[in-house]
Amino acid sequence: HTHKPVHKLDIPTSTHSIIGTHSGEPAKLAVSCLSHLDENLIVSAGWNATCHLWDVRTSSQQPIATCDLPGKAFGLDVNRSIASQKRIVVATSGRRMVFCEYKGGKL
Repeated sequence: HTHKPVHKLDIPTSTHSIIGTHSGEPAKLAVSCLSHLDENLIVSAGWNATCHLWDVRTSSQQPIATCDLPGKAFGLDVNRSIASQKRIVVATSGRRMVFCEYKGGKL
């Protein structure tokens, strides 16, 4: 297994750090989608058929929540219009759509 990192770039200081990684077979490692739920929560999805939620304030490099997808992720979007409801939609291979909600520490 190989790992593909998700980086955070701090523009004012020109520094970067690794938030976490997607892992799997080398041919399935593209981290194809990124977005943010708020100033501290980043969502990533990839060709390894997983969606991860990261808290940029932690240094553990472990996702705070994970969702298995039915195929490769090709796109994602988030609904940030209501602060208490954090919703994610992921478009995957096979023309499937996965709808997730982050609530109470679970995805």
